[in-house]
Amino acid sequence: MHAKINSTLNEAEKCRVVMLVYPLQGHINPMLQLANILYSKGISIIIAYPSDFNPLNPSNHPEFTYLPLKAADVCGLEITNVVDGVGGIIGFTAVLNKIYKEPFEKSVQELMENDNENEGKRGKIRCIIYDVFMYFAQSVADQFKIPGISLRTSCAATILGITATHNPGCNLPVHVPIECLLQVPELQALELDNIAKHLKKTIPKLSYEIKAEITTAFNKSTAIIVNTVGFLEWAAINKAQEYFKASIYPIGPFHKYAENPTNSNSVLKEDTGCIAWLNQHPPRSVLYVSFGSLASMSEKDLLETALGLAQSNQPFLWVVRPRMILGGRDWAEILPSDVIEKINEMGLVVGWAPQRQVLGHSSIGGFWTHCGWNSTIEGICEGLPMICRPFFGDQFWNVKYISKVWKIGMELEGEIERENVERIVREVMVGEEGGEMRKRALELKDEVELCYKEGGTTYTYINQLVDLITSF
Repeated sequence: MHAKINSTLNEAEKCRVVMLVYPLQGHINPMLQLANILYSKGISIIIAYPSDFNPLNPSNHPEFTYLPLKAADVCGLEITNVVDGVGGIIGFTAVLNKIYKEPFEKSVQELMENDNENEGKRGKIRCIIYDVFMYFAQSVADQFKIPGISLRTSCAATILGITATHNPGCNLPVHVPIECLLQVPELQALELDNIAKHLKKTIPKLSYEIKAEITTAFNKSTAIIVNTVGFLEWAAINKAQEYFKASIYPIGPFHKYAENPTNSNSVLKEDTGCIAWLNQHPPRSVLYVSFGSLASMSEKDLLETALGLAQSNQPFLWVVRPRMILGGRDWAEILPSDVIEKINEMGLVVGWAPQRQVLGHSSIGGFWTHCGWNSTIEGICEGLPMICRPFFGDQFWNVKYISKVWKIGMELEGEIERENVERIVREVMVGEEGGEMRKRALELKDEVELCYKEGGTTYTYINQLVDLITSF
């Protein structure tokens, strides 16, 4: 596959693209994976990133050029404050867009001036590809009269959701009436009306202002890239295309075109020793439990989860990251010794895991996930049934896709109680109802594989995107 990718467009060697990263783990990974896809097509990559928060390690991708952005004042912002909820992320996003516009603008100007001085010696900057959470980048692209391409790292349905769940007091350049979405059978299962009601009660006013900025960026983009697979979301993609003039390119799953899964872009230290532990278990026997890089849980929920996992009699690998527990105590300080003993009998707890490597391991048979989009796509690609426990944001959309549209998982609703945890773990891993989900998950995996092979929809969209970029 890679040989065919590398064979295209010698002219692309003179093509350079600036890619602007949003500095949270769930956004860093897909942007660098997308960069890897474009680089494999012969396009030169310049990675611009905020150096004050989760700075990138250039040695992970020495083939790229790096452009660290330094803010004059970080306004007291700390990455550790961005935890468990939309509020923290919204405030973080607002400040990022305030403090990094000027340094990014100056950096792009310098690149453009260098292009003029070295005309003919290297390729010009063809476009800026930016995470849409760094929405200021579109205005910078407009300023320098170069195309801006937005990247949505969540599911395509959220492009619609950003406009459909708006505050009537905020003027949006594009508004998708939620009633129109509810008329589409494939979108009805997402329960967008209920999500909209929930969001209006729980998210801050600032969120609506940011939605307006994101919608404006989408509306001005030359193209919109989404890390999704066409057939998984055709209804959402087609409906979004009705409202936005920019062509939408569903070119996921990004990670299947990326480098070896043992190469990591993680900002947290990975415990690779868990692979040796997995090697000791039979195929499809272990449940992988991970709630992502931001979500947190109470000490009570930790205890109930631990007891439910231990009582399920199913082997499990559980990620409990540093500072994940509200109050800041370590899990081993919280759990009684007899509970820790039960956990050690059946499972392994690590601070962070090499997720792609874990999900692809033959011993993994199920995935208890927070329903972040990267995790959702990675789980689908490995044919895994899922236990779903969303915490915030697009996770509430993704859980509906998993449980009601694709029917490859079950949602753990309500309070976390050990009996419910035990029941759902057994059902998903070995139960009769879970058997249908396990079968469907494997079928979905096969369907996705066809999409990123030669002639598939993802393969075709990638080539079309490269043609677009090199035409600028």
